[in-house]
Amino acid sequence: MKRLLIAILILCMVCSLAACGSADTVKANTTITTGSVSVSSGTTDDGGNTTSTTEGTTTTETTATETTTTTIIVDSTTTTAKPSTTKKPTTTTTGAVPTTKPINTKKHNLSYANQIEYAISPASLEVVGKELRTYGEMDAELVKELEKALKGYSKNISIAIWSVDGSRGIVYNTKQGFFSACTIKMPVMLSYCKEIDAGKADATKKLTYDSSDYYGGSGEIRYKPYGSKFTIQYLIEQSLCISDNVAYKMLLDEFGKKPNNNLMEGYGCSSLVLPSSTKWAHNATSRDLLIVWSEVYKYFGSGAPSSSWLKNACTNTKWNYGSRVSKYEYSHKSGDCFGDFQACNDAGIVWSEVPYVYAIMTRSENTSYDKKTMDTVMGIVEKLMTE
Repeated sequence: MKRLLIAILILCMVCSLAACGSADTVKANTTITTGSVSVSSGTTDDGGNTTSTTEGTTTTETTATETTTTTIIVDSTTTTAKPSTTKKPTTTTTGAVPTTKPINTKKHNLSYANQIEYAISPASLEVVGKELRTYGEMDAELVKELEKALKGYSKNISIAIWSVDGSRGIVYNTKQGFFSACTIKMPVMLSYCKEIDAGKADATKKLTYDSSDYYGGSGEIRYKPYGSKFTIQYLIEQSLCISDNVAYKMLLDEFGKKPNNNLMEGYGCSSLVLPSSTKWAHNATSRDLLIVWSEVYKYFGSGAPSSSWLKNACTNTKWNYGSRVSKYEYSHKSGDCFGDFQACNDAGIVWSEVPYVYAIMTRSENTSYDKKTMDTVMGIVEKLMTE
Protein backbone atom coordinates (compact mmCIF):
# COMPACT_ATOMS: atom_id res chain seq x y z
CA MET A 1 0.00 0.00 0.00
CA LYS A 2 2.85 2.32 0.87
CA ARG A 3 4.51 1.64 -2.48
CA LEU A 4 1.22 2.38 -4.24
CA LEU A 5 0.89 5.77 -2.50
CA ILE A 6 4.49 6.66 -3.41
CA ALA A 7 3.84 5.75 -7.04
CA ILE A 8 0.71 7.91 -7.15
CA LEU A 9 2.59 10.84 -5.58
CA ILE A 10 5.38 10.59 -8.16
CA LEU A 11 2.81 10.45 -10.97
CA CYS A 12 1.09 13.62 -9.69
CA MET A 13 4.42 15.46 -9.57
CA VAL A 14 5.21 14.48 -13.14
CA CYS A 15 1.78 15.67 -14.32
CA SER A 16 2.24 18.96 -12.46
CA LEU A 17 5.61 19.57 -14.09
CA ALA A 18 4.15 18.77 -17.52
CA ALA A 19 1.38 21.29 -16.98
CA CYS A 20 3.85 24.05 -16.04
CA GLY A 21 5.86 23.26 -19.13
CA SER A 22 2.75 23.64 -21.28
CA ALA A 23 1.98 27.00 -19.71
CA ASP A 24 5.50 28.22 -20.44
CA THR A 25 5.13 27.03 -24.00
CA VAL A 26 1.89 28.99 -24.36
CA LYS A 27 3.56 32.10 -22.98
CA ALA A 28 6.46 31.76 -25.37
CA ASN A 29 4.35 31.10 -28.46
CA THR A 30 1.29 33.25 -27.85
CA THR A 31 0.67 35.72 -30.67
CA ILE A 32 -0.62 39.14 -29.62
CA THR A 33 -4.19 39.50 -30.82
CA THR A 34 -6.12 42.70 -30.96
CA GLY A 35 -9.83 43.21 -30.67
CA SER A 36 -11.93 46.35 -30.57
CA VAL A 37 -15.04 47.39 -28.75
CA SER A 38 -16.66 50.46 -30.26
CA VAL A 39 -19.39 52.82 -29.21
CA SER A 40 -20.85 53.38 -32.65
CA SER A 41 -23.88 53.78 -34.82
CA GLY A 42 -24.79 51.27 -37.52
CA THR A 43 -24.89 52.46 -41.11
CA THR A 44 -25.14 50.77 -44.47
CA ASP A 45 -22.55 51.48 -47.14
CA ASP A 46 -23.25 51.72 -50.87
CA GLY A 47 -22.59 48.01 -51.26
CA GLY A 48 -25.36 47.12 -48.82
CA ASN A 49 -22.97 45.91 -46.11
CA THR A 50 -23.78 46.74 -42.51
CA THR A 51 -20.97 48.82 -41.05
CA SER A 52 -20.14 51.02 -38.07
CA THR A 53 -18.76 54.52 -38.23
CA THR A 54 -16.50 55.03 -35.24
CA GLU A 55 -14.79 57.93 -33.53
CA GLY A 56 -13.61 56.43 -30.25
CA THR A 57 -12.45 52.83 -30.13
CA THR A 58 -11.15 50.95 -27.11
CA THR A 59 -8.72 48.22 -28.06
CA THR A 60 -7.30 45.49 -25.87
CA GLU A 61 -4.00 43.83 -26.70
CA THR A 62 -3.50 40.55 -24.88
CA THR A 63 -0.59 38.18 -24.28
CA ALA A 64 -0.48 35.22 -21.91
CA THR A 65 0.88 37.42 -19.14
CA GLU A 66 -0.54 40.93 -19.49
CA THR A 67 -3.36 43.06 -20.89
CA THR A 68 -2.92 46.61 -22.15
CA THR A 69 -5.87 48.87 -22.94
CA THR A 70 -5.52 51.99 -25.07
CA THR A 71 -8.06 54.46 -26.40
CA ILE A 72 -7.56 55.45 -30.01
CA ILE A 73 -9.19 58.17 -32.07
CA VAL A 74 -10.05 56.65 -35.43
CA ASP A 75 -11.77 57.72 -38.58
CA SER A 76 -14.03 56.58 -41.37
CA THR A 77 -16.27 53.56 -41.85
CA THR A 78 -15.33 50.16 -40.50
CA THR A 79 -16.60 46.69 -41.24
CA THR A 80 -17.05 44.29 -38.31
CA ALA A 81 -14.47 41.49 -38.41
CA LYS A 82 -12.11 39.52 -36.19
CA PRO A 83 -8.34 40.04 -36.22
CA SER A 84 -6.10 37.17 -37.25
CA THR A 85 -4.37 35.20 -34.50
CA THR A 86 -1.96 33.47 -36.90
CA LYS A 87 1.67 34.18 -36.11
CA LYS A 88 3.17 32.97 -39.40
CA PRO A 89 4.37 36.00 -41.43
CA THR A 90 2.81 36.53 -44.84
CA THR A 91 3.80 38.66 -47.78
CA THR A 92 1.26 40.80 -49.61
CA THR A 93 2.02 42.78 -52.75
CA THR A 94 -0.05 45.20 -54.77
CA GLY A 95 -3.49 43.82 -55.56
CA ALA A 96 -6.63 44.94 -57.33
CA VAL A 97 -8.29 48.06 -55.99
CA PRO A 98 -11.97 47.49 -55.06
CA THR A 99 -14.37 49.80 -56.91
CA THR A 100 -18.13 50.29 -56.95
CA LYS A 101 -18.14 50.01 -60.76
CA PRO A 102 -15.57 49.46 -63.53
CA ILE A 103 -13.35 52.43 -64.34
CA ASN A 104 -13.69 53.83 -67.85
CA THR A 105 -10.68 56.10 -68.26
CA LYS A 106 -11.93 57.24 -71.69
CA LYS A 107 -14.53 59.27 -69.80
CA HIS A 108 -11.86 61.08 -67.79
CA ASN A 109 -11.09 64.37 -69.53
CA LEU A 110 -7.55 65.41 -68.64
CA SER A 111 -7.17 67.91 -71.45
CA TYR A 112 -7.14 70.83 -68.98
CA ALA A 113 -4.38 69.37 -66.78
CA ASN A 114 -1.64 71.49 -68.36
CA GLN A 115 -3.63 74.73 -68.41
CA ILE A 116 -1.76 77.52 -66.66
CA GLU A 117 -4.00 80.57 -66.82
CA TYR A 118 -7.64 80.57 -65.73
CA ALA A 119 -10.41 83.12 -65.72
CA ILE A 120 -11.23 81.67 -62.31
CA SER A 121 -8.59 79.73 -60.34
CA PRO A 122 -9.13 77.77 -57.11
CA ALA A 123 -6.93 80.19 -55.18
CA SER A 124 -8.95 83.17 -56.46
CA LEU A 125 -12.18 81.89 -54.89
CA GLU A 126 -13.00 84.10 -51.92
CA VAL A 127 -12.85 82.97 -48.32
CA VAL A 128 -16.38 83.57 -47.07
CA GLY A 129 -18.61 82.91 -44.11
CA LYS A 130 -22.16 81.58 -44.36
CA GLU A 131 -22.91 83.28 -47.62
CA LEU A 132 -23.05 81.72 -51.07
CA ARG A 133 -20.74 83.09 -53.79
CA THR A 134 -20.85 81.85 -57.37
CA TYR A 135 -18.48 82.56 -60.26
CA GLY A 136 -19.23 82.29 -63.96
CA GLU A 137 -22.57 81.84 -65.70
CA MET A 138 -25.06 79.80 -63.67
CA ASP A 139 -28.82 79.26 -63.55
CA ALA A 140 -30.20 81.83 -61.07
CA GLU A 141 -33.04 79.60 -59.88
CA LEU A 142 -30.68 76.71 -59.17
CA VAL A 143 -28.41 79.08 -57.25
CA LYS A 144 -31.39 80.02 -55.07
CA GLU A 145 -32.17 76.32 -54.50
CA LEU A 146 -28.58 75.69 -53.46
CA GLU A 147 -28.57 78.63 -51.04
CA LYS A 148 -31.83 77.42 -49.49
CA ALA A 149 -30.42 73.90 -49.01
CA LEU A 150 -27.20 75.18 -47.44
CA LYS A 151 -28.79 77.72 -45.11
CA GLY A 152 -31.62 75.37 -44.19
CA TYR A 153 -29.20 72.77 -42.83
CA SER A 154 -29.10 72.93 -39.03
CA LYS A 155 -25.44 71.93 -38.74
CA ASN A 156 -22.18 73.39 -39.99
CA ILE A 157 -21.53 72.80 -43.69
CA SER A 158 -19.01 74.17 -46.17
CA ILE A 159 -18.53 73.65 -49.91
CA ALA A 160 -15.94 74.71 -52.48
CA ILE A 161 -16.42 73.82 -56.14
CA TRP A 162 -14.33 74.60 -59.23
CA SER A 163 -14.53 73.70 -62.91
CA VAL A 164 -11.13 72.56 -64.21
CA ASP A 165 -11.40 74.83 -67.26
CA GLY A 166 -11.62 77.82 -64.92
CA SER A 167 -15.11 78.86 -66.07
CA ARG A 168 -17.14 78.33 -62.88
CA GLY A 169 -16.79 78.22 -59.11
CA ILE A 170 -18.91 78.06 -55.95
CA VAL A 171 -17.99 78.71 -52.31
CA TYR A 172 -19.92 78.69 -49.05
CA ASN A 173 -18.62 78.97 -45.48
CA THR A 174 -15.00 78.43 -46.50
CA LYS A 175 -13.79 80.37 -43.44
CA GLN A 176 -14.92 77.52 -41.21
CA GLY A 177 -12.40 74.88 -40.19
CA PHE A 178 -13.42 71.23 -39.75
CA PHE A 179 -11.86 68.00 -38.51
CA SER A 180 -10.37 66.54 -41.68
CA ALA A 181 -11.02 62.89 -40.82
CA CYS A 182 -9.60 60.71 -43.62
CA THR A 183 -9.80 63.38 -46.33
CA ILE A 184 -6.26 64.27 -45.23
CA LYS A 185 -5.02 61.01 -46.73
CA MET A 186 -5.04 62.28 -50.31
CA PRO A 187 -2.80 65.29 -49.60
CA VAL A 188 -0.43 62.98 -47.72
CA MET A 189 -0.45 60.25 -50.41
CA LEU A 190 0.06 62.82 -53.17
CA SER A 191 3.17 64.06 -51.38
CA TYR A 192 4.49 60.49 -51.02
CA CYS A 193 3.89 59.75 -54.70
CA LYS A 194 5.88 62.85 -55.59
CA GLU A 195 8.70 61.53 -53.35
CA ILE A 196 8.57 58.24 -55.27
CA ASP A 197 8.55 60.02 -58.64
CA ALA A 198 11.59 62.04 -57.61
CA GLY A 199 13.51 58.85 -56.79
CA LYS A 200 13.53 59.57 -53.06
CA ALA A 201 11.51 56.44 -52.26
CA ASP A 202 10.77 53.07 -53.87
CA ALA A 203 7.13 52.06 -54.39
CA THR A 204 8.13 48.37 -54.40
CA LYS A 205 9.84 48.52 -51.01
CA LYS A 206 8.10 46.26 -48.49
CA LEU A 207 7.24 47.44 -45.00
CA THR A 208 6.56 45.03 -42.14
CA TYR A 209 3.37 45.27 -40.09
CA ASP A 210 4.00 44.88 -36.36
CA SER A 211 2.07 45.55 -33.15
CA SER A 212 3.20 49.20 -32.96
CA ASP A 213 1.44 49.84 -36.29
CA TYR A 214 -1.99 48.76 -35.07
CA TYR A 215 -4.68 51.42 -35.43
CA GLY A 216 -8.43 51.02 -35.09
CA GLY A 217 -11.12 52.12 -37.50
CA SER A 218 -11.29 51.51 -41.22
CA GLY A 219 -9.22 49.06 -43.22
CA GLU A 220 -8.24 45.41 -43.34
CA ILE A 221 -4.53 45.29 -42.59
CA ARG A 222 -5.24 45.39 -38.84
CA TYR A 223 -6.71 41.89 -39.22
CA LYS A 224 -3.49 40.55 -40.77
CA PRO A 225 -0.91 38.74 -38.63
CA TYR A 226 2.02 40.76 -37.35
CA GLY A 227 5.01 40.14 -39.60
CA SER A 228 3.01 40.59 -42.81
CA LYS A 229 4.81 42.61 -45.48
CA PHE A 230 3.27 45.15 -47.85
CA THR A 231 4.74 47.29 -50.62
CA ILE A 232 4.59 51.05 -50.29
CA GLN A 233 2.40 51.21 -53.40
CA TYR A 234 -0.07 48.74 -51.87
CA LEU A 235 -0.20 50.75 -48.63
CA ILE A 236 -0.88 53.98 -50.52
CA GLU A 237 -3.63 52.28 -52.53
CA GLN A 238 -5.24 50.82 -49.41
CA SER A 239 -5.06 54.20 -47.63
CA LEU A 240 -7.22 55.62 -50.39
CA CYS A 241 -9.49 52.89 -51.75
CA ILE A 242 -10.70 51.57 -48.36
CA SER A 243 -9.19 54.25 -46.11
CA ASP A 244 -6.97 51.77 -44.27
CA ASN A 245 -5.74 53.43 -41.07
CA VAL A 246 -2.92 50.94 -40.45
CA ALA A 247 -1.59 51.54 -43.97
CA TYR A 248 -1.75 55.30 -43.31
CA LYS A 249 0.15 54.94 -40.03
CA MET A 250 2.80 52.68 -41.55
CA LEU A 251 3.40 55.20 -44.33
CA LEU A 252 3.59 58.12 -41.90
CA ASP A 253 6.17 56.16 -39.91
CA GLU A 254 8.16 55.50 -43.09
CA PHE A 255 8.01 58.94 -44.75
CA GLY A 256 7.18 61.26 -41.87
CA LYS A 257 5.02 64.40 -42.16
CA LYS A 258 7.59 66.62 -43.82
CA PRO A 259 6.73 65.72 -47.46
CA ASN A 260 3.06 66.56 -46.87
CA ASN A 261 3.74 69.70 -44.87
CA ASN A 262 6.22 71.07 -47.40
CA LEU A 263 3.79 70.42 -50.25
CA MET A 264 0.81 71.94 -48.42
CA GLU A 265 2.79 75.04 -47.52
CA GLY A 266 3.82 75.34 -51.17
CA TYR A 267 0.15 75.18 -52.23
CA GLY A 268 -0.82 77.73 -49.60
CA CYS A 269 -2.96 75.13 -47.81
CA SER A 270 -1.91 75.76 -44.21
CA SER A 271 -5.00 74.05 -42.76
CA LEU A 272 -3.73 70.72 -44.13
CA VAL A 273 -0.28 70.95 -42.51
CA LEU A 274 -0.04 68.14 -39.95
CA PRO A 275 1.11 69.14 -36.45
CA SER A 276 3.59 66.98 -34.58
CA SER A 277 0.95 65.80 -32.09
CA THR A 278 -1.55 64.14 -34.44
CA LYS A 279 -2.04 62.29 -37.72
CA TRP A 280 -5.08 64.39 -38.63
CA ALA A 281 -5.80 68.01 -39.53
CA HIS A 282 -8.14 69.48 -36.94
CA ASN A 283 -8.98 72.75 -38.70
CA ALA A 284 -9.09 71.79 -42.37
CA THR A 285 -11.02 73.96 -44.83
CA SER A 286 -12.95 73.05 -47.95
CA ARG A 287 -11.01 75.70 -49.86
CA ASP A 288 -7.68 74.05 -49.08
CA LEU A 289 -9.00 70.61 -50.00
CA LEU A 290 -10.27 72.08 -53.28
CA ILE A 291 -6.84 73.51 -54.07
CA VAL A 292 -5.19 70.16 -53.34
CA TRP A 293 -7.64 68.28 -55.57
CA SER A 294 -7.08 70.79 -58.39
CA GLU A 295 -3.40 69.85 -58.08
CA VAL A 296 -4.35 66.16 -58.00
CA TYR A 297 -6.19 66.66 -61.29
CA LYS A 298 -3.05 68.19 -62.81
CA TYR A 299 -0.98 65.33 -61.39
CA PHE A 300 -3.28 62.74 -62.98
CA GLY A 301 -2.64 64.35 -66.36
CA SER A 302 1.08 64.81 -65.84
CA GLY A 303 2.21 61.35 -66.89
CA ALA A 304 4.24 61.06 -63.66
CA PRO A 305 5.27 57.45 -62.88
CA SER A 306 2.86 57.07 -59.94
CA SER A 307 -0.03 59.10 -61.36
CA SER A 308 -1.90 56.25 -63.07
CA TRP A 309 -2.07 53.85 -60.13
CA LEU A 310 -2.79 56.69 -57.68
CA LYS A 311 -5.77 57.67 -59.85
CA ASN A 312 -7.06 54.09 -59.95
CA ALA A 313 -6.74 53.83 -56.16
CA CYS A 314 -9.27 56.61 -55.55
CA THR A 315 -11.65 56.21 -58.50
CA ASN A 316 -15.20 54.82 -58.14
CA THR A 317 -14.52 53.72 -54.57
CA LYS A 318 -16.98 53.48 -51.66
CA TRP A 319 -18.29 56.13 -49.26
CA ASN A 320 -18.49 58.85 -51.91
CA TYR A 321 -20.53 61.30 -49.86
CA GLY A 322 -19.90 64.17 -52.25
CA SER A 323 -20.59 62.34 -55.52
CA ARG A 324 -23.08 59.70 -54.36
CA VAL A 325 -25.87 61.11 -56.54
CA SER A 326 -23.63 61.86 -59.53
CA LYS A 327 -24.28 60.18 -62.88
CA TYR A 328 -20.58 60.46 -63.68
CA GLU A 329 -17.50 58.58 -62.58
CA TYR A 330 -15.52 60.17 -59.77
CA SER A 331 -12.16 60.12 -57.97
CA HIS A 332 -12.28 61.11 -54.33
CA LYS A 333 -11.31 60.66 -50.68
CA SER A 334 -13.95 60.85 -47.98
CA GLY A 335 -13.75 60.77 -44.20
CA ASP A 336 -16.14 60.64 -41.30
CA CYS A 337 -15.94 60.52 -37.53
CA PHE A 338 -18.15 60.52 -34.41
CA GLY A 339 -18.15 62.06 -30.94
CA ASP A 340 -15.99 65.09 -30.18
CA PHE A 341 -14.53 64.91 -33.69
CA GLN A 342 -17.79 64.91 -35.64
CA ALA A 343 -17.18 65.02 -39.37
CA CYS A 344 -18.63 63.79 -42.62
CA ASN A 345 -16.49 65.08 -45.48
CA ASP A 346 -15.60 64.31 -49.06
CA ALA A 347 -13.38 65.88 -51.72
CA GLY A 348 -12.53 64.85 -55.24
CA ILE A 349 -13.15 65.12 -58.97
CA VAL A 350 -16.38 64.43 -60.87
CA TRP A 351 -15.53 63.25 -64.39
CA SER A 352 -18.20 65.16 -66.30
CA GLU A 353 -17.52 66.38 -69.85
CA VAL A 354 -15.67 69.30 -68.31
CA PRO A 355 -14.63 67.81 -64.95
CA TYR A 356 -15.13 69.74 -61.74
CA VAL A 357 -13.38 69.54 -58.40
CA TYR A 358 -15.38 69.58 -55.18
CA ALA A 359 -14.95 69.65 -51.42
CA ILE A 360 -17.83 69.31 -48.99
CA MET A 361 -17.34 69.31 -45.22
CA THR A 362 -19.87 68.98 -42.40
CA ARG A 363 -19.75 68.81 -38.65
CA SER A 364 -22.12 65.86 -38.45
CA GLU A 365 -22.37 62.15 -37.75
CA ASN A 366 -23.54 61.04 -41.19
CA THR A 367 -27.17 60.45 -40.17
CA SER A 368 -29.97 60.04 -42.72
CA TYR A 369 -30.67 63.78 -42.32
CA ASP A 370 -27.03 64.61 -43.04
CA LYS A 371 -26.92 62.29 -46.05
CA LYS A 372 -30.12 63.76 -47.48
CA THR A 373 -28.74 67.30 -47.15
CA MET A 374 -25.39 66.40 -48.72
CA ASP A 375 -27.12 64.60 -51.60
CA THR A 376 -29.45 67.57 -52.18
CA VAL A 377 -26.58 70.07 -52.13
CA MET A 378 -24.32 68.05 -54.40
CA GLY A 379 -27.17 67.19 -56.77
CA ILE A 380 -27.79 70.92 -57.33
CA VAL A 381 -24.05 71.53 -57.61
CA GLU A 382 -23.80 68.96 -60.41
CA LYS A 383 -26.54 70.72 -62.37
CA LEU A 384 -24.86 74.10 -61.88
CA MET A 385 -21.49 72.77 -63.02
CA THR A 386 -22.65 70.71 -66.00
CA GLU A 387 -25.73 72.38 -67.49
